[in-house]
Amino acid sequence: MYALIAVATSVMVFLPAVRRAFRAQPLLYEKGLLLMDSVGLGVFTTVGIQTATAVSDEYSIFLLSFVGVVTGVGGGIMRDIMAGDRPYIFVRHFYASASIIGAVICSLMWEQCGQAVSMMSGTVIIIVLRLCAARFRWSLPRA
Repeated sequence: MYALIAVATSVMVFLPAVRRAFRAQPLLYEKGLLLMDSVGLGVFTTVGIQTATAVSDEYSIFLLSFVGVVTGVGGGIMRDIMAGDRPYIFVRHFYASASIIGAVICSLMWEQCGQAVSMMSGTVIIIVLRLCAARFRWSLPRA
């Protein structure tokens, strides 16, 4: 699995034909970036919840959700800062909201449904919410 991901990433980054295709069609690049960002947010949020449950036997829904959101959103902030961009959480407000909703649902399902089902559900919910927010231009009210 990891080898497949490494090969796919290498093909996208190092093959000149693929790079030219992304440069020629910036919309394709933006959609690919949105999809990968959504997947990363979902996966890192649920992995943060998994890590929090592994560290302690006594935890609350708030603690699991908090650790998941900090893990998911924090990775995106670090990526944007290292890329020299303005962090996406300050540009699009629904970024963190999708993570919060998915983390709470994953945390609520953890005891009843088990680790695998709750992690998959949380990840899918975050991805769907992020993609819907981008498609339908959802945003939170401004202060």
